[in-house]
Amino acid sequence: MTRLFLAIALFVSSFSAFASLDQDEVIKGLSGRYILEIDSDTALHFLIRSNGNVQVLNQNDEFEYTKGDISLMNSDSDWGMSGLPVAHLVFGEGSDEEARDFHILMTVQQDWGDDAKDEIAVIAVFETFNDGPNGYSSADTASYKVKKYNKKTKKYDTLN
Repeated sequence: MTRLFLAIALFVSSFSAFASLDQDEVIKGLSGRYILEIDSDTALHFLIRSNGNVQVLNQNDEFEYTKGDISLMNSDSDWGMSGLPVAHLVFGEGSDEEARDFHILMTVQQDWGDDAKDEIAVIAVFETFNDGPNGYSSADTASYKVKKYNKKTKKYDTLN
């Protein structure tokens, strides 16, 4: 009887594992064209590819040397389900004396039901700054906007 109960419990619990999103699914859900609006005159255009590569699309004076990186973070469990992966994007720009990084934390949410759509959630957007010669460092959580290109409407939708 105990073996039967254990077998049924393992079988039923395996269904929930199929509903969770892993790192590859989060990257695929995030793939697309984005804009990070820094202020009314300044925006960083970038692309997240389905393989996880990040490409900065605009190379104007403001972001001439900008490079984008992505890493995924989540709890890992060897006995059950792992936590929902969160993508951490970092765009660095600066000179030999100062560095400014823009950070975006975002993930893909999965709703209940078979017909539910996955949705991108922007968790946080912030900037860090280091000025070596002047001994100044700061972090700023100004109201930066993240927008994603919608292929159907051919417009950018604001995510946060």
